[in-house]
Amino acid sequence: RGFGGRIRGIAPWTQAATAAEENGGSLRVRALDWGTPAPERFDVVLVADAIYKPDAHAALLDTLASVFDENADAAAIVAFALHGNAPDADVLGFFDAAAARGLGCAKADECQMDLSASMRGALAVKDSKRALVHAWVLRKGGRAFFS
Repeated sequence: RGFGGRIRGIAPWTQAATAAEENGGSLRVRALDWGTPAPERFDVVLVADAIYKPDAHAALLDTLASVFDENADAAAIVAFALHGNAPDADVLGFFDAAAARGLGCAKADECQMDLSASMRGALAVKDSKRALVHAWVLRKGGRAFFS
């Protein structure tokens, strides 16, 4: 019934909403405050570049748990890059913590993006690790991810 997250450019989401409506669905964008229960039912939650700070994992997982409690068929798509601000293992520990809470976790894709000029000036690492985008899917229990 909706995506959670903050959206900068509205045009692509308008196109996606139109496509969803043409196929009998709907798309709405809502922000979710980590550590608080989701304010409504969601089918899909998009978590974009939000797990780079390991000390915030528990609050994010608390909110996602409320999504799955409300809708056992929901999915969370977690897209992220490893920023180098914390050890990679600590960032990836998000998925261990999710599994410990009974969520199924599966890597869906990864994509190497080109480094933009702004990224090249800000990168603390000399390789393109920060531009490698990973996508994982979380579902309640061990249910199938892609059906």
